[in-house]
Amino acid sequence: MPWAVYALSGLGLVAARQDKPQRAVTLLTFTTEHPLLLEAFTLGEPKRVLEELSHELPEAAFARAKERGQTRDTKQITSVLEEGARVRP
Repeated sequence: MPWAVYALSGLGLVAARQDKPQRAVTLLTFTTEHPLLLEAFTLGEPKRVLEELSHELPEAAFARAKERGQTRDTKQITSVLEEGARVRP
């Protein structure tokens, strides 16, 4: 399971760079608050990006995205990933 948490962290960083800040906040919150993520291996990058996004997003949008990421429900996090994977015509 630790590899999955690191993968989600990486997807959160990618979302931030692809101008999907709310998705990034949700994924990065999930991973940075997960006990299996070791900050020594991420060099603090997820937390730094979360801090940047907290200044870029409106306060209410950041709070909602952060709340979604505070779940321990992997099914809910999977749905966040599926939303981004849907092909739009």
